[in-house]
Formats: sequence, C-alpha cells, structure tokens
Amino acid sequence: MAALTETYADTAISSLPQPETLRLTGNFLSIPLTDKMGAKYIAGPPVVLSSAGKLPMEMLSEVFIHCLDHSEPYTTPNVNSAPLLLTRVCKTWRACATMTPCLWTSFKLYNPTMEFRAVHDSLTSLASLWLERSGARTLSLSLTIPFLAGAEPPRSLSTHVPRSRHLHLSVPASLYTTLHNVPMLFLETLSITFPCQADFPESNLITFSQAPELRSLVIEDLTNKGLPRLSLPWSQLTELRVDGFEPTKGWLEVLRECTALKSCTLIPGGEVFLVGGEPTPIAFPELETLRIHPKRVLGFIYALDHFDVPALRHLEISIPGHIVPLFRELAPLLKRSECQLESLSVNGFRIDAFQDFTALCELMPSLKRLEIDGIGRFTFRSKQIFEALTCKVDEHGLTSCLLPRLEAFNLHLSVGPEDFPEDAIKEMFDSRSSGFKDADIHLQRRQHDWIASLVNKGTRWYTPGNGGTVVKENLDEIIGA
Repeated sequence: MAALTETYADTAISSLPQPETLRLTGNFLSIPLTDKMGAKYIAGPPVVLSSAGKLPMEMLSEVFIHCLDHSEPYTTPNVNSAPLLLTRVCKTWRACATMTPCLWTSFKLYNPTMEFRAVHDSLTSLASLWLERSGARTLSLSLTIPFLAGAEPPRSLSTHVPRSRHLHLSVPASLYTTLHNVPMLFLETLSITFPCQADFPESNLITFSQAPELRSLVIEDLTNKGLPRLSLPWSQLTELRVDGFEPTKGWLEVLRECTALKSCTLIPGGEVFLVGGEPTPIAFPELETLRIHPKRVLGFIYALDHFDVPALRHLEISIPGHIVPLFRELAPLLKRSECQLESLSVNGFRIDAFQDFTALCELMPSLKRLEIDGIGRFTFRSKQIFEALTCKVDEHGLTSCLLPRLEAFNLHLSVGPEDFPEDAIKEMFDSRSSGFKDADIHLQRRQHDWIASLVNKGTRWYTPGNGGTVVKENLDEIIGA
C-alpha cells in the first residue's frame, strides 16, 4: 500500500484491474471503483478508508502515545513496536510520529554484538537521532556501551544525558568525563556500572553533586573495584543498592552520610565485613527496609553490627552455607534498634537451639510476615516450632502464643526421618485460621539423618488465595537433594 500512496495518480489508475473492484487486504474494505472513483481515492494520500486517516495531527499524536509499552522502564528499539512501527505505515504517520516528542523520551541502548565496530557506530548513531526527536523533554535513558579501542560514543549523545529523570549508565570512562560536574536538574534515579579502575584514570571523578532531585542510587558490579570516585548528594538519598559492597573505611564514611535512607540493599562481595576491630553502629533514623545478600558466607560476618535502625520494618537476609547462627546475628540488631519489625525473610541460617528461636520471636512482637528457607540441621524437633506458634487459651481465658500478630508464614523445612510435626502443623493452622492471610509450609523428609541425603518432596500446606481454608497436598515423588 505504501507503494500505491507514493505513485502518481495517473500511473495507479492505468494499472487498475479490469474488474471494477480493488481489494485491499488486512483491515481495509473491498471497494467497488469506477475511473472517477479510482482517481478520487488513489490520487489523495493515503488510500485508506479508516477514521485514523481523518484525525487531526494533535489527536493522532495522542493516540500514538497510548501505543507505547510501559511494562519496562526503558524502551528498546524494535521495528515491530511503537514508536518505530508507527513510522513505517505511511508518510503521514511517520511525520506525525517524528514530530511527537513524547514518543521518544525513553530509550535503552544495549546489544550483545556491540563489540563489533559497525554495530557500535550504528546503534550509538541511532541513539543520538532517537533522543533528538524527544526535543527538550525529560528522559528515561539506559546506555550500555562497551569499551572499544579507537571507538568513542558520539559527543552529541552526552548532551542529552543531563535531561534524564531516570538514568542507567554502563559506558566507557570517556563518556563520564563529558558529564563532569554537569547539572542534572531532573535526575531522580541513577544506576551505574563502573568500568574497571585500569580503564578509569585516577584524575577522573564522576560528579552528580548538582542533582537536587536525586533520591535513588544503584551501583552494580563493584566486586574487586573498590570505592568508585563518585561525588553525590548522599544525604538526600532515600534508596541505595550496592552490588559488590566492601566495608572499607571510605564506604563506611559514605554510609554515615546517608542519613535519609528509607531502603538499603547491600550485596557484599568480599570475605570479611569487619574493619578495624568491633564495628561502631551507624544510625539510620528513617531506614524501614534493609536487605543484605552476601555472595560469600564470610561476607556477612558482623554485617548487621554496622546498623542502628529504630524505624526498621522489613528485614531480608539471604546467605550461602547454612552455617551462620540465626539468633546470634539478628538478636543484637533487634535489641540495639528497639524496632517494631513487621516482616522478616531469612535464608541460609541455622538454628542452634529451640530457646534461640523463641527468644528471637519475643524480640519481634509486631511481626506480621515470617519467611524461612534453607534452614540447616538443628538439634531439636521441628514440632516445637509449630507448638509455640499455636494459640492456646489459659485457665483465665487469655490467649497466648509466639508472634500473635502473624498473618503470613512461609516455611521450607527439611526434617529428619524420625521428626513428625504434621499434627502440630494442623493444630497451629486450626488455632490461627482466622488470622492467617497467607501460608505456605513445605515439609521435606530426609531418608537419612544428614542434610545432603535423599529427600522426599514431602507435604505442603498452603492457602490457595488471600486467606481462607488451608489446603494440604502430598508430594511423594523421590528426588535428589
């Protein structure tokens, strides 16, 4: 059809078929034609009998904006989706799309073949053209550009970065130098993957200090790279995530500046979290969510000793190994902070004694959600856990149990061949049926009394919806642990 719209009317009319009907496929109708009618419809661009062709340019632009896919934070260029698809229909749509800046305010530059010079130059040029069409509007921009000897990103690309509201950078050091101390007046979220220090001269300092709206910072892949030379308004950050965090003196000083944090995620990449003797806790008066996921078990040692978090509501810790005692690590933090924890998710710990579990629960009287996975072997019967969580009425008519406000309980537990907690689990659910909104307990039984032995898929108790009756499901297939 595009060929017809770009052909002179007389040529098109002379080529009409003898049967006086022109059939257009797709979403268009079959149209009976005479010579005059053919001249009328083919001479006028485009040959389309749809309401979209009659819309004013302003209204068509509004329709185009609703064609964008907002499921991802950044738009990856694709000729089969908006906005590029809209430029391939006809001249009118192409002109309208290219003159609608809102269509071009989100862009993701990434391709695994960019290590080839031709692909590198082509895609960086596309990025510059795309962003030019956005006019002066704020951007959501993600740039992942590999370092290639003798190849530099176009300088025009760096001129668009200061307009970013959401920005992800994984680029050569040369691009960072063009951004040195440039005002970022609209920047709210920043994600950075730093180049290796060998490719990053000591004299280079990445400065985003003139970013008054910056609230969220993500630093990726810092393992073995040390503290990046980064100047930021740390005191105004409310969200921080660092992958490859190392507890050096410099990093701890940075954390002390982050007094406004509400959410913090640290992924230690080193071996030991302790620096210069016993840690001095850092006060985070507004921190509500803390996540720590070390890549190695020794990266967790003393991790929580760096935090004093009176406003903490959600704590999530996942470590490898099943060798770190749960009570020893969590109890000092809860005692020091005197926080009202509402959600706890732990993975990879061990429980040394039942008294440790009860003592920990007593430090969390406001807990509403408890998730435990990957618990290593413990020396007491798992039945005791469920008995302690069962609501009991004493002789005075008072109800008592551990974690009285618990609404969600997810537990993945592997028990020995002589441990039979099934009746205690049923009794716990019966006593708290009105309070549970979400439950999922997966009980695996080992055939021998060691952790790595063959296990049965076991039994699962769960609530199929948001609250309601607990369902019991037997899973009897044998698998290798």
